[in-house]
Amino acid sequence: MHERFVSQSYKPMHRLGLKVGFNQLLASPEYPGPSPWHKCWLASVLRRLHVMSQKPRRKSPSPQGKRGSELYEALDADWRKIGLPAPARRALVDAKLYKVSDLRNVTLDELIAMQGMSKSAVARIRTIMDAKGIRFR
Repeated sequence: MHERFVSQSYKPMHRLGLKVGFNQLLASPEYPGPSPWHKCWLASVLRRLHVMSQKPRRKSPSPQGKRGSELYEALDADWRKIGLPAPARRALVDAKLYKVSDLRNVTLDELIAMQGMSKSAVARIRTIMDAKGIRFR
């Protein structure tokens, strides 16, 4: 390389053992350009970006156009009144159990086996069921 590219003021590049800054190197007429490997890599990245931009957007889970969290909020109102934690509420809504009276259709073992159902959530559900006189299947 020519001495005219030496940049003493650009200390980080100088610490790395490079005597030229990247911008100076790329602007120089001696720079041969990107290698074939870099050209191939850049083309693959651009193809992936183009494909990602062409993918259709996911439809919302609700026919009314609500998002997932809004859908859960509409369906877990009874569970919110009880004070159940969010994972337990989601597990009950996913199992299509929207009210305390719907728990007549499941067993205690099925309730405990649901993903997101904690011991405290099961205990809270059982006390509410006892207060309303509802039994598991």
